[in-house]
Amino acid sequence: MTEPTIICSKCKTDIKLTESLAAALKDKLEAQRGLKSLEAERNRKRRELFDAQDAIDTQRDELIKRIEGQLHQRHALKPVFTFRWRLA
Repeated sequence: MTEPTIICSKCKTDIKLTESLAAALKDKLEAQRGLKSLEAERNRKRRELFDAQDAIDTQRDELIKRIEGQLHQRHALKPVFTFRWRLA
């Protein structure tokens, strides 16, 4: 059985990995994969938050426009009843 090796990026020599070094690298790799997965989940949730905030802003703008429309309505007085008094 051959020992696992890595190649040095600077000098291009093969470096044999001992079991403990290989295990440490494997653990780091697994941690990096886990971190990447968590970052992807965080980014997804961040996008969902931004989408929800955009929806709330849209609803707020529509509500403000509706209220402004109600404030600018014209009001007119129209007589409904007319009373006439006569003193005798």
